[in-house]
Amino acid sequence: MGDKQMEKKTIRNILDEPIPELPLKPPIQAVPYTVREKSISYEKKLERRIREQKRKYEELQEELFNLKKAKLDVKEEITVEHKGSLEGQINEFVYKKNEGDTQQLFDKFYDDASKKVIGLINRFSTVKINLSAYVHVSHLETQSNTNYFAQHKSFQLSHSDLPNIFVILKEKLTSLIEEKVGEDSLGQSGLVYEGLESITLVVSKNSRTKGSSYIELPKSITKKNATINVINKDDECFKWAILSIKHRVGGKNHPNRVSNYTPFKDELNFKDIKFPVRIKDIPKFEKLNELAINVFGYYNSNESTEAIYNLHISIYHDDPEKYDKRIELLYIEDTDHTNGHYVGITDFNKLAAKIVNGYTRKVNVNSYFNICRKCIVPFNSEKEYKKHLTYCKTGSPAVKLPEEKDKIIKFKNYQRKFRHHLAIYADTEALLVKEGNKTVHKVCSMGILAVSEIELETNKMYVRRGEKCVRDCFEHLKLIVDEYFRKSQQFPHYDFNSPDVIKAKQSQKCWLCEGNEFDYSSNDLKPVIDHCHATGKILGLAHSICNSKRINNQFVPIYFHNLSNYDAHFVVDSLKYFGEDGQITIIPKTDENYIAFSKDYKPAGRNKAIKLQFLDSYRMLPSSLDELASN
Repeated sequence: MGDKQMEKKTIRNILDEPIPELPLKPPIQAVPYTVREKSISYEKKLERRIREQKRKYEELQEELFNLKKAKLDVKEEITVEHKGSLEGQINEFVYKKNEGDTQQLFDKFYDDASKKVIGLINRFSTVKINLSAYVHVSHLETQSNTNYFAQHKSFQLSHSDLPNIFVILKEKLTSLIEEKVGEDSLGQSGLVYEGLESITLVVSKNSRTKGSSYIELPKSITKKNATINVINKDDECFKWAILSIKHRVGGKNHPNRVSNYTPFKDELNFKDIKFPVRIKDIPKFEKLNELAINVFGYYNSNESTEAIYNLHISIYHDDPEKYDKRIELLYIEDTDHTNGHYVGITDFNKLAAKIVNGYTRKVNVNSYFNICRKCIVPFNSEKEYKKHLTYCKTGSPAVKLPEEKDKIIKFKNYQRKFRHHLAIYADTEALLVKEGNKTVHKVCSMGILAVSEIELETNKMYVRRGEKCVRDCFEHLKLIVDEYFRKSQQFPHYDFNSPDVIKAKQSQKCWLCEGNEFDYSSNDLKPVIDHCHATGKILGLAHSICNSKRINNQFVPIYFHNLSNYDAHFVVDSLKYFGEDGQITIIPKTDENYIAFSKDYKPAGRNKAIKLQFLDSYRMLPSSLDELASN
């Protein structure tokens, strides 16, 4: 019995067991309304603070802008502008009077300029000073004012002058005013001295110092093989450089060794000349030895920018016998500008060719190349070089007086006394358009009018509006020019039996120059019939040379009123519509202001290009178009 009961207990079905009760998760509690309200409130608070910070930032920006503007609007009484070049070897200081008076300008100049000059003397030992000023004067008769330029001769200052720099500058400026713009000199012209507008002080390192011991040449010089650099250990490099040129030694014999020239060391006269030799003592040396010496300086900025310039031109440059045997030297300095050195030049043209031309000049037997030693200008023609020397030798503006046979000045350009057969008049209109923070002029319309003695089928008046108005007008101008030049050669020949030809042949003088008689044996003075190729009209009997000069088809004038100051800005950008080829020539007043300019253009059917000359009629008629039209 016991076993059966146990069996029943083990056989009990698990499905009969009750389902256990599982614990339920607590329900999700909703965020109380007060918490959401606090979150939204904090977000709005942050936004408000951001807006406040942004407003403060804008206020600070505006305040900063106003401060900068106020700083720009307030002009200093006396301003000092400084420009430097050649690594500080040349310094220009301009003292300008803005709101102050002349006495304040004086005080500022004496105080500031003295400090600057002292600093440069301590750097370079000896400096060269150029002093100039713009003086304000008034005209008694016209009651008008103008600025009068006065310049003092250059002078030198050195360490010995340091205690008296202030006094020296004051004396030089005072003498400049008294000598150049004193009451006597101005009174003769009816001018009255009112004060100074500006003072310009140029302080440059005095390159005309002295050469002493050996300095190695830069590679840009040595690779040209045009110099002899003698390796000396004394202060007599000037003497060795001259001897190296007078007594040339072949390259295999080491021409840079002093030992090659010691046998000749006593042949030069250095009486009263101390070593190292200063450049200002070279004229004395030339007189003692009757030798012509030229000395040149050299500048090289990191071997990218080279310059060569003269430091001394021989006193015998007008004496061909001595100057043709001249000796030329190169003066160089070390990087600290504390030591100078003379080097002999064997071929100056070879040395300076690339510096002057920008490329190495190869001279063959049949070619000519020479560089003027005074102005460092290259010439490829011996004739042009000799012509240049007549003006260059004096070193001052040349005045060529007429000879006895040419003492009467007469009008000679007879070909220029005729009206041009075609002239173009043009004008543009513009609108003010805002681009960012700037307001610019944008051309909105343009018109052209052609005035021609030849009847043209193309419309002479043409007006266009819109962004492409300049392009459209220039395209139409090309049609006018093309037709004009096509019709200007309608009558290349004339009728020999025409009554006008018979009448013209009876004339005894040239109808153009109205001068010399005809000479049948001379190609220039023989008589020819001159006729208009555009109309076929017989003009008269003329010298052959006068007839050949009377050519009207060299250019087409295109007039704009106030071209230089306004229309040129629109026109220059559109010259490309006349073709990418062809030279553009300008007569500039400044970098952005042009007096006139021209563009080469080849009309259709013509082999030779003509010039389209853009001219400013305001320079001939300085009044507004409205005033000119009313007159």
